[in-house]
Amino acid sequence: MKSHRPAPTRFSRFAAVAVCLAVALCTVLCVAAGYRIGFRVGHGGAGRGPQPDRMVFQVKGASMTPTLVEGDLCLVQPPASALAIGDVVAIDWAGKARIKRIAALAGDRLEVREGHLLVNQQRLEDLLAARDDSAFPLRPALVPVASGPTDWRRPHPTSPWLVFCYANPHSGGHPTAVMDDYPSNTDVHRRLRPVDRLVLEVTPEADGRWPSASDEGRVAFFQSGNLAVAPIPISIGSRRISQRAARESTRNDGSDLEAGALSISRPIALRVSPQVASELQLRVWREIEYRADTASSTVAYPLTVPEGKMFVVGDNVPVSVDSRQWGNIPTNAVTGQAVCTIDPRE
Repeated sequence: MKSHRPAPTRFSRFAAVAVCLAVALCTVLCVAAGYRIGFRVGHGGAGRGPQPDRMVFQVKGASMTPTLVEGDLCLVQPPASALAIGDVVAIDWAGKARIKRIAALAGDRLEVREGHLLVNQQRLEDLLAARDDSAFPLRPALVPVASGPTDWRRPHPTSPWLVFCYANPHSGGHPTAVMDDYPSNTDVHRRLRPVDRLVLEVTPEADGRWPSASDEGRVAFFQSGNLAVAPIPISIGSRRISQRAARESTRNDGSDLEAGALSISRPIALRVSPQVASELQLRVWREIEYRADTASSTVAYPLTVPEGKMFVVGDNVPVSVDSRQWGNIPTNAVTGQAVCTIDPRE
């Protein structure tokens, strides 16, 4: 006796189509999930499972300003060699994916002196400045200091020196020491502290002339009541002269700089003729100075980083939440090293 299969109804055909669509949707979701694991963009927490060789991290917040600002895309990948002090790393910590700079590794000793964070008895910013550029991606950016052409003056009309006179924008333009403000921190109210890691950028105009070899330009910095003087090498492009380099310079000839011309509020002088000066662009910067004397800092110093741990900080020192609050974090919290920023247009 032959059995007769009932003819398909409109409902059964609809059910079959629905099943096919459901299978297709599941396939798409699985592919999308796999793609997300292999290429992560964002600041939300990521799992601690296997990490991809490379991922893109989008910066959220201001904790790494000015080196990395909100919205920047960073290429994060496994470190090519052992991590070092100064490397920028992506971490999964305290429920979030974050990006920070390594300040100390296992065996390093941290202490605080006059508010500055010291690693193995050296200020952290000095350790970072000593690193080789070729092996140091994402070096700390400089912070601009409020300055303009009218802030540069000669002690008297015939003086060969041009002096930077700092007018503090946070004190109604009154002369003070250059402070550790961050121009981007417009909503942050805190006590500002003087800095001593200044940088002068000297850029000739298109047809500008550098001082001749017989009248080589020099830069003098005021440093704890003393002068530190550095020559300006003749160059076609812009030149940055740091207060640190001046201190380390073997040449210290500021004998023709008038006594009292420099002070904490007049921290830089450039020896250059009026003719040459008129063809130069002068800009003042400061290095990031890493401190651990903020009100939110809860770590007891001195401390030595134990095995399997690291100490991380943010470049926006006043606002970053980092190891100064958390203490040491495990090295396995690192998901990769940030090696460069990416232009989203490329």
